[in-house]
Amino acid sequence: MAYNASWVPRLEFGTLSLSLYIYFAGYATERTDYFKKEFEMNRDWSLNSIKTYDFFEYFDKLNTTWHNEFDAEPKNRDSFENIFFNLHFFNFSLWHEEDEARRKDVSDAMIARVKRNIDKFNQQRNDSIEQLDKYIVTQLKQQNLYKEGLPLNSETPGSIIDRLSIISLKVYHMAEQTRRTDATQAHLQACQDKLNTLIIQKNDLSTCLSELIADYAEGRKTMRVYFQFKMYNDPNLNPALYGNNQATQQD
Repeated sequence: MAYNASWVPRLEFGTLSLSLYIYFAGYATERTDYFKKEFEMNRDWSLNSIKTYDFFEYFDKLNTTWHNEFDAEPKNRDSFENIFFNLHFFNFSLWHEEDEARRKDVSDAMIARVKRNIDKFNQQRNDSIEQLDKYIVTQLKQQNLYKEGLPLNSETPGSIIDRLSIISLKVYHMAEQTRRTDATQAHLQACQDKLNTLIIQKNDLSTCLSELIADYAEGRKTMRVYFQFKMYNDPNLNPALYGNNQATQQD
């Protein structure tokens, strides 16, 4: 099914969807769980559970559900599964805001608002990656598996899960392209070739994640959470923001 860009009301009307409202207002402490029952989980998220879990399949099911009816919103960050649910929520939202940002038939003001949405969703996406990594570090420490001096991996588990989330969106939309009835055979074949490559990539990423978690569990590697600060989002670190504020105060 083609994605319906009306998943949020047009921003030029000054209206935000419930999901965007919740995002901008911050995480609500109490909310109705809109997540479909077939996807509900009640797991003990041990290192072994994370190692064997099929994150791509989970994200792929969300893509199918949300492209039919997008009524989701971020969840409380009180469990591992809620955090990677939120990660995909932000990636899903980013994907479709990026589509909107490339329109030529709307006002510059709308594009500016979409760009701001992209910036805020991307910050929350990065926050979610770090929260996933923090959970895994906590698991390692609780099991006395966290040791200094062991080799580090340049890509953390949270980053790999993020890539699986994104590649699930690529697979979903590339598969759509292979089913188009208004495209040339050359286009359909090119998209099928790209889809085949994406499937190989997602399999490789899943294997890399499983092997990395095994390395942690068996004491071959360790990890750190660096909390990468987005300086341009911080009014105290972005000179275009704090410089403008100082100039305004002087006026």
